[in-house]
Amino acid sequence: MGLGEEGTRFYLSGRITKSKFQPSYPLSFAYSTGPAYGLLLDQGDPNWRKKTGAQFHLAEALADLNQITLPANVKVAALKRSENPEDQQIFREETAREKDRIIKEKSYRKMFVTDALLILPGDKGLNRSFNPSTVFPLGDDGTIYPTSKVSGSWGVIESEKGIRINSDGSQAFVPAPTSADHLLGDGWKLTLNPGWRIIEGIRKGDFTLAK
Repeated sequence: MGLGEEGTRFYLSGRITKSKFQPSYPLSFAYSTGPAYGLLLDQGDPNWRKKTGAQFHLAEALADLNQITLPANVKVAALKRSENPEDQQIFREETAREKDRIIKEKSYRKMFVTDALLILPGDKGLNRSFNPSTVFPLGDDGTIYPTSKVSGSWGVIESEKGIRINSDGSQAFVPAPTSADHLLGDGWKLTLNPGWRIIEGIRKGDFTLAK
């Protein structure tokens, strides 16, 4: 990084501390933890990069290097550690975060799974532009990308309230259109390429695209 070891340690420590304020981690945690793991591995094994491959795992490599063995029951061990005041604060913060996550997931599932939708095909692939610090996973139903833009062979859709993409990336979803021409919806705007049109979907109230 050009900062020297001490400067790099200071920078990464601050970055990890700041990352706890991010609203989401699934696609962004490695931006903070990855460089930190690399720095720690550098200190113990300068040649660790030569050992990387498809099955290489930064955390496991660091644990092996420092002979760290995880407890048989990680959950029980974590709860026991949470008895001290500092960890109690973390426990309270994460409990509150989980309550907020459950509320948000319920809202997202209603808006992007249960209610009427516009379904955008991705048979030739979907390109997406989004903030990795805000994504929200919905398990088997895919991922919500808040404030994002998605494009495909059919055109471009931009949304301020989110776009859901299913697990295999074959379809994108937004709430059903609200305008007469079906090109606008709750927080989103669709620009179609020539030759594409909006038609009724399989479910009542749903819409999809056809060429």
